[in-house]
Amino acid sequence: MQRRGYARDDELRFLPRRPFGAWEAGEKEGDFVSDEEGYQPIGDTEKDQALVARRYEMMTEVLRAGSLMLAALLAFGAMLVYLRFLMVPLVFSRFLVYAFQPLVKYLSGRRPFSCLGSTVRLALPRWASVLIILSLIIATLLLLCLVLGFTINDLISNSEYYLLRIDRLSNSLVAFAETLGYNKEDIKKMLPEFQVSAYVLALLEFITNRFPEMILVLLIVVYMLLDLEDQEEQLLAHHKRSLAAKRAHRIDKHIRTYVIIHSLISLAAAVCTTFILLVFEVDLALFFGLVTFVLGYIPNIGPAISIFLPLPMVVLDPRPVAVRLIFIFIFLAITQFVEPKVLGRVMNIPPVTIIVALLFWGSVWGIVGAIISVPLTVSIKMYLESLDHPATQAVAGMLGGNFSAFDLTREDLELEPEDEQAASFPQNDEPVVDMQAPKPTAVYY
Repeated sequence: MQRRGYARDDELRFLPRRPFGAWEAGEKEGDFVSDEEGYQPIGDTEKDQALVARRYEMMTEVLRAGSLMLAALLAFGAMLVYLRFLMVPLVFSRFLVYAFQPLVKYLSGRRPFSCLGSTVRLALPRWASVLIILSLIIATLLLLCLVLGFTINDLISNSEYYLLRIDRLSNSLVAFAETLGYNKEDIKKMLPEFQVSAYVLALLEFITNRFPEMILVLLIVVYMLLDLEDQEEQLLAHHKRSLAAKRAHRIDKHIRTYVIIHSLISLAAAVCTTFILLVFEVDLALFFGLVTFVLGYIPNIGPAISIFLPLPMVVLDPRPVAVRLIFIFIFLAITQFVEPKVLGRVMNIPPVTIIVALLFWGSVWGIVGAIISVPLTVSIKMYLESLDHPATQAVAGMLGGNFSAFDLTREDLELEPEDEQAASFPQNDEPVVDMQAPKPTAVYY
């Protein structure tokens, strides 16, 4: 007689998957069965031993691959930090090329466009198309400089008014704190001192320091656009016979779609914000619209900053402010409903991955890394998916929110055909066991 700790030959289960104290349906703890009914100890059959060896090999491979990937990730992070001065302009320039690439195709005649119900195909030379794009970029930069100039002029000319409103607001806060029992002097020490000139100088210094980088990015974008046609022809020529070309074409298509859709959403949010602020006569409306467009590229955090950024100007305005808060709800509708619906289908990554990517790339490359964090993460995910290796497939699934590859006790884990054959027909009546794996023994509950 044997105690309940055994399974039938045709219902063998792997030892670690059997919970302690679990019994077959219809049997209770303490039931005894005879050996003649076909019961054998779990772990003593050849198939169980082959399963143990198989899972031991998988665990060893996962640990080895994880160690190598951790070392590679550390080396990759160090490279990103030390080569930041080189990588940031190149990657950001490529990001801008994705935004202007469709317009270049329309101008050069490679893609027709509809106009008043008819199809129009332009046939401009490549250099002329790039020259038009360059003119648009320069005009946009001049417009941005004009908006910043108006903003700085408004801050300087109305500095006394803003400081007066800040003093009144500070006095109101101090009076409210005194009613709660706090000391007036301590509260005044906690409040920061506002100097409009200091903020203006900081803004001018930031623009001056970034001007050489902007010129470098502009030159790289021009050269990339000029060479884009040759790259596409080479890619299409090798598309049918090269796996790498197919992978690059697929990644380019997804990133281009993301950049175009995200640009349209950010532009719509900026236009709505500017229009509402202008209607309700809030100061610096154009500046806040510009900041809304730029911060719209930063996932999750950028829209939140752009929502609360105009609030100080609303608070400092002596007129009723309740009606001006309408733009917050409109902007929330765009960023929290439209953007996740549209971009979620294109990117196919969960919000947790977006947050982690934002923190990682933002800490490595600053605001530029935060802007391009989602395209970079999606590119890495798609590249890992295209590699035929279980470790890369597992990491790609993890970036997509699927952790099933790390579950070694999942139901779909089966023996390989050669392992099945070895388990069914052992030689010399000896069980087939991996010498590196510990030999399982029968367990009595």
